[in-house]
Amino acid sequence: MTELGKFLVEKRQEKNISLDELQAITKIQKRYLIAVEQGNYELLPGKFYARAFIKTYSEAIGVSPTYVFDTFTADLPTTVEKNAHEGLSRAKKKSNNTLADSKWFTLLPKFLLVCLILGLAASYWVYYQKFNSEPIQQNSDEENNFVDYENGKQDNELDDVDQEDTVDEPETKIEDDVEEEPNFTITLTKNNGEDFHYDLENSEKLSVKITFKGDCYVKIRNGKEHVFLKGTYKKGDVIEEDFSAEELVIMRFGATQQVDMLINDEPFVFDSGKTVQNILITKK
Repeated sequence: MTELGKFLVEKRQEKNISLDELQAITKIQKRYLIAVEQGNYELLPGKFYARAFIKTYSEAIGVSPTYVFDTFTADLPTTVEKNAHEGLSRAKKKSNNTLADSKWFTLLPKFLLVCLILGLAASYWVYYQKFNSEPIQQNSDEENNFVDYENGKQDNELDDVDQEDTVDEPETKIEDDVEEEPNFTITLTKNNGEDFHYDLENSEKLSVKITFKGDCYVKIRNGKEHVFLKGTYKKGDVIEEDFSAEELVIMRFGATQQVDMLINDEPFVFDSGKTVQNILITKK
């Protein structure tokens, strides 16, 4: 357990708050709360959620999130950008090795063909020397025809070599083996009453999927007051919308505890225990 985890557990126990009670307060699943206490951030739905979970946990037990972030910097999870940079470095190194191997295998057939031509030329030279040493007088026309035939054969072979030299080398397909992680971030930038402002960065895509666990009123509009949908939805209803063309999307929920929401196929965690919330997402 990290120093941050020990500190959070100690403060929670001082407040006499159990994990089940903390789950009800923060709306964060108990297994994620345990992962935060033990420093097992890899168990969270995404590393970019870790700071939000720690902030919500701290507020729920009466501790300043700013104090937690400043005091336990070493125990905070690494950022997505750093992991992505390391993954790209590994991919670049692998691609360089792939290109070198591909160049060698491309040159190998040419090398073998040159060896074959040299071997044929040597064989012809030995045969020609032996042929000239024969005592039998050959007809000059037959000799000329034989020489012309062999010269034409060698010319054709050389033409074949030239044609093979001009064949376009196949482009090497470089496959990226970077471990799949969300390549975007969604960050809470401001909270004013029921309004929660988030910035969506590193993504042109903005898709929303809402699954209802109970009755909940929902209204979704853009920054130009165009309303996409509104109404009260019941348990089992699902909303899937693509707002990639919008710069600002505003979603009002009448009962946040009755919905599960995905942003770009990643779980969205409501930052507060408030029932009624306005979620404003701005693409950066």
